[in-house]
Amino acid sequence: MNLFLHNGRVLYDAARTADCIHIEDGVVNAVGDIATVQQCVPTGCDRIDLGGRWILPGFIDSHVHILQVGTASKRIDLSGCSTKTALITALEEGLAERGASGTEWIMGVGYDDASWSGEVLTQGEIDILAERPLVVRRVCGHMALVNSSAHAIISGVHPDWLRAEDGWLTEEGALRIGTMLPLSDREIVAALNESGRVAFSYGITSVHDIINPDLLDRYREAGAMPRVTGYLYTEATSEEKLSQIVENGRDLMGDDEHLRINGLKVFMDGSVGARTAAFNEPYIDTDSTGELLLKAEDLVELWTYLPEDVDRQLMVHAIGDAAINEAVKALKLADDIRIRLEHMEFPTRDDLMLLHKFALDGRFGASMQPNFVGRWGGENGMYHTSLGEKRWRGNNPFMTVMELAIPLAFGSDNMPMDPFFGITSAVNAPLESQRLGVEEAVFAYTGGGALIEGAGWKGMLLPGMCADMVVLDRGPIAAMTRDSVVATLLDGAVVHERDIGSLF
Repeated sequence: MNLFLHNGRVLYDAARTADCIHIEDGVVNAVGDIATVQQCVPTGCDRIDLGGRWILPGFIDSHVHILQVGTASKRIDLSGCSTKTALITALEEGLAERGASGTEWIMGVGYDDASWSGEVLTQGEIDILAERPLVVRRVCGHMALVNSSAHAIISGVHPDWLRAEDGWLTEEGALRIGTMLPLSDREIVAALNESGRVAFSYGITSVHDIINPDLLDRYREAGAMPRVTGYLYTEATSEEKLSQIVENGRDLMGDDEHLRINGLKVFMDGSVGARTAAFNEPYIDTDSTGELLLKAEDLVELWTYLPEDVDRQLMVHAIGDAAINEAVKALKLADDIRIRLEHMEFPTRDDLMLLHKFALDGRFGASMQPNFVGRWGGENGMYHTSLGEKRWRGNNPFMTVMELAIPLAFGSDNMPMDPFFGITSAVNAPLESQRLGVEEAVFAYTGGGALIEGAGWKGMLLPGMCADMVVLDRGPIAAMTRDSVVATLLDGAVVHERDIGSLF
């Protein structure tokens, strides 16, 4: 496709803008002022008058669970429940539509109890609502409550998932509970395609996804998807099983620009909301310091399972300072290991200085979630009330990370999958160590994602780079929301248009 888009504002790298852009065969051919770019435009090229609209590189969500986006309609949405009473009401309404009896499992997802003033949901309260197996999972995914019907089944097949006899699951149990609600192959492919539709409507053209190795064939079959850079997640620990998992994804560990595997995803700890993120000092409302799930030596061993002849990374979930420090130790233990830290919410200054060095060596990058600050980062928010003043002041230091020249990518972790909320949260963050300018925040959601996955051919709109872009009806300095997306292009082709035929 040949396109010449003019009379607009094109943000083509971290800070520079131009009047127009020419796309040829899915690649940016030229960008700049109209007099210069017009010389490159062949006769017969489609010419689009942007009418003052903005073009940004397509957003890259650097941490997402894309399949969950497409299965949302099969779950009871609890994301708007600001109190326990509201959650119970939402469950009642959802069960009234789907039925409270039977043997088929049902799940409510997305609740956030950070504003519940200490209220705790109990198994007895959800037992009253449904006879069928019922799961209620917190927004972080690291904590879930099951009713007695579900509890009885889990006790027989996965007793290690249960934290205690109160019906609560944390970490492995909460993360894997979705396997009790299996989907057919056709449903999975349909859900992936639906996820792609939603992503495109937000201007998202690439995602870094955590993929169940058993679903790789479904990803290969899905057609209407953004670019997917995947990290294989498994609880397997045996050498034979890990080797088999990596081998199954081996054909995708290469240069495919639309679906490729970059490495393994592992968990060092849990989440602050579940009180399982690992810290050196206890939470202020409990004696616990969280759960440290792996040590530095474990990361070094996992690294050896990835092929040496391809670009490879470990995607390492680490939130608390103790977990982050173990990842830093791994970087010191093995001089070839490459790590991207997911979330990295509470790094110490000493660890940041070491990570700066590893970043300069090309061995480290950070994937952080500004929407977490928008949700929990304010004074008297969850971080403040669960960890105290000193640790709150050190949370999510986006600006410090950038100042230390550590590659910074922004992702949503599905909370929600909305780059506009993330960018706004970073720009309006409460602490100076967090707060970014608009262009810096946009770059973290575009070029930053390309940097940490090692994809130098996307993330900006420079000549020779892929023509992935989002057209907005107002500039990024204005209050951006999903409804500002006019169109999304992938490889120069329109994959989403708000008002079909209005521009392209």
